[in-house]
Amino acid sequence: MKRNLRFLGTMLCAAFAAFAFTACSSDDDGDGDGNPPANPIEKEYFTIENAEFVSGEMPESTTSDALQGVHCNDQALSNGGNFITISSPVEYERFYVAVEGVEGYYDFMAVNEATRADAGAQYFTYSIPVYYSVDLGDNFVLVISGVTVEGYITPKYTQEITHVESLAGDLLINLVFDQPKDVDLHLIMPSGREIYYRDRGDEGYNEETDSWEKLFGLDHDSNPGCSIDNLNNENISIPFEYVQKGKYTVIVNLYANCDYSVPVNYSLQVRYKGELVKNMLPEGVNPLRGYYEADASRGDRTIVMEFEINEGIEVDDNNDNYDEAEPMYQRRMIPQSPAAKAKLMMKND
Repeated sequence: MKRNLRFLGTMLCAAFAAFAFTACSSDDDGDGDGNPPANPIEKEYFTIENAEFVSGEMPESTTSDALQGVHCNDQALSNGGNFITISSPVEYERFYVAVEGVEGYYDFMAVNEATRADAGAQYFTYSIPVYYSVDLGDNFVLVISGVTVEGYITPKYTQEITHVESLAGDLLINLVFDQPKDVDLHLIMPSGREIYYRDRGDEGYNEETDSWEKLFGLDHDSNPGCSIDNLNNENISIPFEYVQKGKYTVIVNLYANCDYSVPVNYSLQVRYKGELVKNMLPEGVNPLRGYYEADASRGDRTIVMEFEINEGIEVDDNNDNYDEAEPMYQRRMIPQSPAAKAKLMMKND
């Protein structure tokens, strides 16, 4: 049977060996002692894989020709991600990416990922992988300009990005994808409990506010059953008091291919206490990237990462032992949303 998923962990190790999760900084703009310049974009907004941070203002345009074919998600989660894609008949050498009103910008070397012909014209496709900070908390305006192979700098393209609230936690697992399809994130905890759209985690009753509050679990289930929200992010958050000691397994699953005309790229990252965890799979990486072909069918349940946490609640199989955690007056599994119920009906059809 033809595999629907091309899992790119191994391929990316070879093809992107020079990639680092945090962007490099230019020593030329440092403090004179060889230290790189401060990067305010990285701390409060995002970093870009394999990009160099440059202090100062983004260069001004030298042509009136606009940057063409830009596509990016206009919503952002803390610790989430975004794929900025550019599909254009113009060939670019690099891209400058910044935040409006914030000093400095990223210099990203353009790599043509695909070339296609359309109505007699040749189109080049580029992808800029963006990873949002865990401290992201406000809306902002993304600024992009391109530098053509002839050296011309395009006018600045701007996109307002809306921050979407997400649950804070010490263990953060984020999946981002670049097309409006139902790609699901699953986490198997050391106890054997599987957190996903059907079991989204737990919530506790707060007597002071007379309300149920989410404690840990799946924060967002995007595009459920092809009910498109265009968030294209799924997020699992676990505060320290609910972290279990032991091995975790992360699964990516194409639940529904909502558009058979285009493939979908995805990226996944896992952080514990702000640091990237080690992917224990053979040749595993973190963050990692992969994709589904345009005609991929549902239900692959591909294991993409395994990692260990060496502290937290001691658990047995099928026993969360949350009595060790912060006591709650009442506790229950997070009720299924209408979208999750619709997905279950769809699965049984």
